[in-house]
Amino acid sequence: METRRCGIDRDMIIGCAIMALLGSVGIIFSILFVFAIDLQECNMTLLTAAFFSLAFMIWGILLCRNC
Repeated sequence: METRRCGIDRDMIIGCAIMALLGSVGIIFSILFVFAIDLQECNMTLLTAAFFSLAFMIWGILLCRNC
């Protein structure tokens, strides 16, 4: 009997990265909308750092849960 190993392939890594980027965009814009913050008034360096940090955390969680 053959056992099937669940592995991470290139498609899963790219798919999780896309989902993480889309999720972090949604979370960032939701926070900006809820607190009525104008995008032009934000510090772009801080906003970019928060975006990529959030995307990295979501991507890591997605990859770890699919191992």
